[in-house]
Amino acid sequence: MKSDYPYLGQGRIKKYNNYTFKDFMEAVDQGCQGQIGCSAHDLPDYPYNDDWEICQEDLAFVAPEDYTRRTQVFRNHVGYTVDEVKNENDLDAYPYL
Repeated sequence: MKSDYPYLGQGRIKKYNNYTFKDFMEAVDQGCQGQIGCSAHDLPDYPYNDDWEICQEDLAFVAPEDYTRRTQVFRNHVGYTVDEVKNENDLDAYPYL
């Protein structure tokens, strides 16, 4: 089954402009599973809501009819969040590196 939530441009993205926190978390979850091998829900101490709020602020400055740009902003924030979760996970696993 092909997912509707890509990580950094792979696959498809939902065909609407109103992204929600649920869409964000599902995309981050898929990215975490691909990068780390575990679910984003297995790492509850990361402030996902803060990243979502920054994503919402950036999406507010993009015209609603500019689907391509809105998709790009959403993907960029998902990728940023996945990278940050991965880095934080690495630091927790290997604190003395």
